[in-house]
Amino acid sequence: MSLQRALMLLLPATLLACAGDKDQQGDGDVDGSDDGGADDGGADAGDGQDSGGDDGDEGPVPTTVVVEAATSAEIGAWLPVRAVVLDADGAELPLAVTLSAEPLATFDPLEGVQFGADGVYVITGTLPAGDSWPELQGVSAPITVDSNGPLITLDAPLAATWPDAENSAWPTGGDLTVSGRVDDAVSAISGLTLNGDPVALAPDGSFSLSLPAGAGLQALVLEATDADGNVADRALGLARGPVHPASSPITPAVAVNLSEGGVLTLADQVSATVTEELVLSELVAANPLYSGSTRVSGLLVNIVVNATGVSWTSLTPGVRLSSGQLGVDLTVQDLEITTQQRVSVAGYTSTFPGSFSDTSSTISMDLELAALARGDVGVEATRSEVSFTSPAYDSGGYTIPASLGFDFEALVSPVVGPLIADYTVAVLEEQLESIVLDAPLDLLGAPLDFHGELDEVRVEPAGIALRFDGELIGGVVDPAVPSAPGSLHSPGAAPEPADSAADLAFALSPALINRVIHSAWQGGVFESTLSAESLGIEPALIELIFPGAETLDLTLSARLPAAMAASDGAFSFSLLELGLRCGGLRGGSDLPEEFVHASVHVQAPVEVSASATGSILAEIGEPSVLVDVLELSGAAVALDTVGAAEALEVRLASVAAAFVGDLIPDLDVFVPEVPGFTLTTEAVHAGGASGDWLLAECSL
Repeated sequence: MSLQRALMLLLPATLLACAGDKDQQGDGDVDGSDDGGADDGGADAGDGQDSGGDDGDEGPVPTTVVVEAATSAEIGAWLPVRAVVLDADGAELPLAVTLSAEPLATFDPLEGVQFGADGVYVITGTLPAGDSWPELQGVSAPITVDSNGPLITLDAPLAATWPDAENSAWPTGGDLTVSGRVDDAVSAISGLTLNGDPVALAPDGSFSLSLPAGAGLQALVLEATDADGNVADRALGLARGPVHPASSPITPAVAVNLSEGGVLTLADQVSATVTEELVLSELVAANPLYSGSTRVSGLLVNIVVNATGVSWTSLTPGVRLSSGQLGVDLTVQDLEITTQQRVSVAGYTSTFPGSFSDTSSTISMDLELAALARGDVGVEATRSEVSFTSPAYDSGGYTIPASLGFDFEALVSPVVGPLIADYTVAVLEEQLESIVLDAPLDLLGAPLDFHGELDEVRVEPAGIALRFDGELIGGVVDPAVPSAPGSLHSPGAAPEPADSAADLAFALSPALINRVIHSAWQGGVFESTLSAESLGIEPALIELIFPGAETLDLTLSARLPAAMAASDGAFSFSLLELGLRCGGLRGGSDLPEEFVHASVHVQAPVEVSASATGSILAEIGEPSVLVDVLELSGAAVALDTVGAAEALEVRLASVAAAFVGDLIPDLDVFVPEVPGFTLTTEAVHAGGASGDWLLAECSL
């Protein structure tokens, strides 16, 4: 069949009819004979060979290929395409056109075209050459595909580094330089931010800026936006000094503050210790309280007074707080000291009872407190005296001569005042030194022992401040974990007694909390290998993330220690530079393959509260996850790397919370022990000058 007749078979019926009439007339005109069908067939064939350039005989000849499509598209979405062939008169011809686009795109006869990468494309329609025309081509208008944000390249700093780690002085000295470049293959760059702050870009897309030296774990998150509104991010984590050897004490590690109510609670122990029997024994040991002689009517009279009993209805403590000094006042109600009086006159001796009484007596002491050495508290009484409200001495009907100068108040005060002060000092020293801060800790199988010792005592108008340094003992270092110079330092000051009205406020420094987390990190707590099956990830989700994959294994490796911090009173947990390697088996292969190497940045809120046992509980909430793809295997990406990486980051982030949440342990932290007292934790929140100490308010 000739091409002309093939084309005519495809033409609409009306055109076929016209073509048939014209052919019959033409045959007659050209041949000039009335031959039969056989002759006509031969004439037709001959006519076709002799007059191949006659358009009327050959039918419409294609002259133009037109390709129509929208001028913008998204990666992965089908874009309808219409390709038509026109003749010289602009009429459409039903001829098949082959479509192509560079770089690679996917075509479907019904859906259209699908692009797998950003870029500016044209679709080429090709009509193969025929007997009456050469090969024809047509192209669409340019199609812009811009589904991804710009490409951010960081030159400095390096991820997972400890700048100035060798320098333990504060500040670490020098700013941190952040430099790199932003590129976009399609659109202009409209802006760049670093942790939310705008960054200036040079005309070629490069940038460089300096950040002041700061302490602790830091995340640098860059976000670039193109003119089409697409946003891309690049994140890295680093730790900045000062840092200390892991074996060095943390000072201060724990702050214990006693309010006025807490000091009163301790002073109650003084009331319990100073008993009537104790005072009496001291007075008896001091007997005779008085011994004197005088002459009455020329006779020599000798009088001896001995204490025989002590009683009172109540002994109530009170405290006075000022800068550097603690005052303790013991109020004694209805004090009575019974006595035995012996009077000797001219060889005759008579014995009869007496008694001293007072409605309300006050024993006042001024005390100074100091930390003499680690764990050693010194309490010294700088003043002790006794004052009476309505003293009276009943001599049992016997009139003691005024010439004896008998003053029972002056007799009792030098004995009772120092006696009570000595016992108060001993009781307070014992109580303060008995605050125990030793405790075993366990984070996901990383056992540690914390040992704290008192190294500072201060008396303030709002209470007594006790500061403990501390050290962590034990913990096995995993040789696979990168070595680091020590725990992250926090410069924030501890809470003061005025920050809480609780009887006892117990605060943990962020340096201690992060040393615990750091030690757990060095013990390999944040190293893990998990399978999709153990995490409950469905096979369909594996296929969505990594096309063709049948199994998925996840290897997690924290390149920096995690840290807990607080801002505006709210705690957060940061795990930066968590290396993530995904691998598994693809269909039809028995050899494991690594699909992607990524860096995962995790931040999660921390809810602090009192646990059922009264300790401090820090619970890690739902984490937010930012994934940076660092390396893709060739088999993992079918199209361009930049677009595939960004799409993969979104997919990985959507499932990362499942395995990251299992990796982050909650913290159950002890509270101090004070023998003889029961501590009840009533509230836990942030405290301290920077709001980054973990503060538990307890009642005694």
